[in-house]
Amino acid sequence: MSGPTQPRRGGPHAMVGREVEQAFADILVAEVAAGSPRALAVRGEPGIGKTLLLEHLAATAEAAGFLVRTDRAPGDQARLFGVPVGAGAGRHRRHQVVSRLLAGLPEGAPLLLVLDDAHRADPATVELVGHLLRHPPGARVLLGLALRPRYASPALLRTLHAAQRCRSLDTVELGPLPAEDAAALLGGTVAEADRARAIAESGGNPFYLHQLARTPGHGTGAPPAIVASLREELCDLPAAAALLLSAAAAVGDPFDAGSAGGGVPPPGGGGPAPRRPPAHRPRRAAACRARRARGAG
Repeated sequence: MSGPTQPRRGGPHAMVGREVEQAFADILVAEVAAGSPRALAVRGEPGIGKTLLLEHLAATAEAAGFLVRTDRAPGDQARLFGVPVGAGAGRHRRHQVVSRLLAGLPEGAPLLLVLDDAHRADPATVELVGHLLRHPPGARVLLGLALRPRYASPALLRTLHAAQRCRSLDTVELGPLPAEDAAALLGGTVAEADRARAIAESGGNPFYLHQLARTPGHGTGAPPAIVASLREELCDLPAAAALLLSAAAAVGDPFDAGSAGGGVPPPGGGGPAPRRPPAHRPRRAAACRARRARGAG
């Protein structure tokens, strides 16, 4: 889907316990507004709050006068960030879309491009992301991405890792909520017994937390929304990883990896470990500055 806004996968819930991440997003918006192109990748498991953080980024940018364009991979293949590109458009056409957006900015207004579910991006979109990270536009542009790293293609992981090394990409890794934040997220509308059970079983995942809290304490099985989310996640897995999970389900919980099918490769094909969210604005590496200078000449 394309357009200025996107539906929230985790439901209409406010972010709790992400004050540092939201403040960092606000800093990036301010820096781009002041003239420095930036990029942010938000990583984490399904339901952890990636889309909510991107929505906060978009709301802050819009309030600061940015033109905000959002998209979700794979999305509508005939459009990119709300601009028609034609079905099956290649990388050159996608580059033209970004150039058109930059050229159409009123009096040099800043631009925010948001791509949710970037782990599902097709090769042409991955190439576009890489180009924007390697050659940041001269205009005031902020690129925001959200992805599940273990389901991302090796090409996308390499692209993001290279951008991290060059300090042209900042990364926020969203982890589980601590118990006190999970309790605050639920508020006072949930019975104490159900609250404690939901916090324990959710593993700090906000989406799971809300769904489990709605399930009566005597209920059996996982809530339907969690089942649907897990099915969607399983569809993204490589065949070998899906086979391992099927075997693990037959063995039981807990299970031994060898018993379930040792030698089956893990999902996602590995990839570099993420850098922790920076506490301050990183300086760009000299090599990257030199490369961009050569490209501009």
